[in-house]
Amino acid sequence: MKQKNSSKTGWLVFQPWRQFKSLLLKYPKVSVTVMLSVVAINVALMLIFSGDFKSVSYSFSNVRSQITDSSDRSDMGIPFSFENYRTMKAIQDTLSWLAGKEHRTTADTAVLLRLIDKIEKLDPLFFDKIKKATHGKDTTK
Repeated sequence: MKQKNSSKTGWLVFQPWRQFKSLLLKYPKVSVTVMLSVVAINVALMLIFSGDFKSVSYSFSNVRSQITDSSDRSDMGIPFSFENYRTMKAIQDTLSWLAGKEHRTTADTAVLLRLIDKIEKLDPLFFDKIKKATHGKDTTK
């Protein structure tokens, strides 16, 4: 009894993919057009079926006022600059490192005190905000 060659049947699985690939290579403009239309249809369906979509007027004065209002101060009260961003990122990394340590030494406490000093220089009202958030009352009075 002669065994069947199973390699011929295995190649039949890849035949539709090969045909699809040859069509894409034969008509590249059509394939790009089809892909872009699928993306446009997906975006349109997303906007139709999402309830959060609201139309926004994009006037120049409206955008300019939002940019000037939001860039003055962030949520923390620290004016945004790249130097302040780098400083806060470094403080965040160091605090994460300190929080991850199992045993803290006096040198770690000194590092924490220096970090607190840097935070107070960036935002003098930072700890008043924390006290107000934790205790629910104004501590400046």
